[in-house]
Amino acid sequence: GTQLYLTLNISHEAVADIVDTLSAIPISLQIPNSAIAELDSLQLVYEINDSGNFQKQLLQNSGAGVYSTEIPKQEAGTIVRYYFLVDDLASGIRLRFPEAESSYSFTVGYESRVSDDMEIGEGWIAGLPSDDAVTGQWELADPEGTDVGSQPENDHSEEGELCFITGAEAGTISGQFDVDGGRTTLVSPEYNISEYVDPVLIYYKWYSNDKGATPGGDDWVVQASGDGGNTWFELENTSTSSNGWEKVLIRLSDYLALDDILQIRFIAADEGAGTLVEAGLDDLQILSQVSTPDTPQEEELPTRFELAQNFPNPFNQIT
Repeated sequence: GTQLYLTLNISHEAVADIVDTLSAIPISLQIPNSAIAELDSLQLVYEINDSGNFQKQLLQNSGAGVYSTEIPKQEAGTIVRYYFLVDDLASGIRLRFPEAESSYSFTVGYESRVSDDMEIGEGWIAGLPSDDAVTGQWELADPEGTDVGSQPENDHSEEGELCFITGAEAGTISGQFDVDGGRTTLVSPEYNISEYVDPVLIYYKWYSNDKGATPGGDDWVVQASGDGGNTWFELENTSTSSNGWEKVLIRLSDYLALDDILQIRFIAADEGAGTLVEAGLDDLQILSQVSTPDTPQEEELPTRFELAQNFPNPFNQIT
């Protein structure tokens, strides 16, 4: 089954953020050929609230190339991260989907309080006086896809076409308008989160740092401030490329003490030699936990019965 395994085609629609805390969460993926018959196992691996405790469940064949299982119902305020493993014991090959250190993620029992599809860009600041990149500065634009795939052709949103991107033009050669010569910073508006419960930040990023003469030589950095910009805390610091639009989901209280005002900044840089760096940002949300019952409310039954005389009683002359 090794040759079939190597040509395996897997598709999966990531689970969306959900409010329901009373139902199990269905997970499925599709393998549109018969190669799965030659494999030994297809597993879902998931983690609750970044605990480090990973649970595994076998996916069952539902027919028509669809394989499915369920994650048990979860309490409000839960973050779930998951991925898939496919094993072929005969060849000793294991496939992880998605690849590398990536995973899918979703929230349970949250509602969106801030939702910005980046079509207007109101309140955002593209570029700071301290920035020194000579090309590839942040801008709100419709990106042009590059010939080597370092920059997307489209934004992430289902509707609209704009996103924040580091130099929207593709140019005539690779790297003509990528980030070069320093760093460029994108700063969000200030968000009043004083009434939010256990807020979660979600955004979609595009980050390419694996091409050029010295791939992987620079970092993508995301920072947040909960005190009006006086102090900044790192939410992300990575040199790993996203290989597409990637959902990032962060419970803010894990990284900083939250005050009434939240602000976020996104930094892309090429401060070394010869790295092809492109970055994008789209569809930012801030969620707040909702109050939802963990169990259905049952109708309360009477525990005592009593028969009493009607009042007034027409057959009783005393009344």
